[in-house]
Amino acid sequence: ALWVARTLEENISLLDTYTFVCIPASDATHNEMRYYQFAKDVCKATGMANAYPHIKIEGSRLAIHENKICKSINEVQTIKFDKKFFNGRKVVIFDDVITKGASLNTFVDYLEELGAEVIGAIFLAKTASAE
Repeated sequence: ALWVARTLEENISLLDTYTFVCIPASDATHNEMRYYQFAKDVCKATGMANAYPHIKIEGSRLAIHENKICKSINEVQTIKFDKKFFNGRKVVIFDDVITKGASLNTFVDYLEELGAEVIGAIFLAKTASAE
């Protein structure tokens, strides 16, 4: 969290005017374990607003890397957003891993439909491909 906060501070000015948004994990339990404290720590260090409490997950989905090893999808994930919270906000998106960017693109599109202005995204790692 401190590395992410420092990286944001080095690249974006006036962070206290932005909102930090994590792309949700595969289910509510994993999302809480992965992002609840992390988002709080990033926001405390940067002064950014924390979007974590304004996104709720119902159901679950398989991660993309799980699909590639022939697991079947038998559940549906629904993500509920506090629409009023996101309207008019400038946001920075966080995800732990980027593969092809499909999740990011979908997430950006939806946040913009809610009235948010996405100014950037930060990732901890990128999946290497054999392409």
